[in-house]
Amino acid sequence: FHCAFTFAAVVRTMGSSEWPSLKAAFTALCADAQAKTRKAMAASCHIVAQALGPDLVEAEVLPSFEAFLQDTQLEVRMAAIKTVASLLQAAARPAVQRSLLQALMNGMGKVKNWRCRHLAAQQLGPICLVFSPRPGTQANQGSQVTTEEGPGSMAETKDITWRNLVPLFLQLCGDGVAQVRDAAAKSASALLSAAAPELFIDGEPSVAAVEGSSGCSQQPSQSSNDFARRLIRQFARGKSFRNRM
Repeated sequence: FHCAFTFAAVVRTMGSSEWPSLKAAFTALCADAQAKTRKAMAASCHIVAQALGPDLVEAEVLPSFEAFLQDTQLEVRMAAIKTVASLLQAAARPAVQRSLLQALMNGMGKVKNWRCRHLAAQQLGPICLVFSPRPGTQANQGSQVTTEEGPGSMAETKDITWRNLVPLFLQLCGDGVAQVRDAAAKSASALLSAAAPELFIDGEPSVAAVEGSSGCSQQPSQSSNDFARRLIRQFARGKSFRNRM
């Protein structure tokens, strides 16, 4: 356990050049029989990923992290869920991000404990922010979004959001536990910013874009409009007072 607790700090100190000498220890600790050891590794995988860089995340970190998301012990799964947003930032590459979000969706489909689903719902906002246009970028103009990790295609970002985050959001918004639905609903604005950045101007909701005014340089896509209307029907005009709240 003590090795797992300090492992991420060791990797960060030694750097990616020394990873070959640390890889075996990482694999062994991630598969340790003690849940508290796996929990410590799950909670620090994002630090290891940051130290290794995007080039090594997919092959060296992602397989173990995906296993954590489906671990038999709830504490291990919850430790992993808390770091999904940070790991997505470290991964940077769309293919790796897709795999990670797909693993999260698969894990949520098997979770019976509502607290785990509640935690996932709370993390939706930070996860969506990873895919939202950065301040200072023009969401309504051009085809590229510049991130700290480098240029990324807005089309790829939106595709990841629609294919992975929107289904998870809708699933959690329809959860049988009210606390889970409440937590998921709070991420609606962040999700819209990632799924339909054309609805926002300078980070603020654009009423003109929603209404189709010519004041916006790029009109929302049909899927964006449909999604916005679905949110209005499900929440603002919903029969449940909790949804309307």
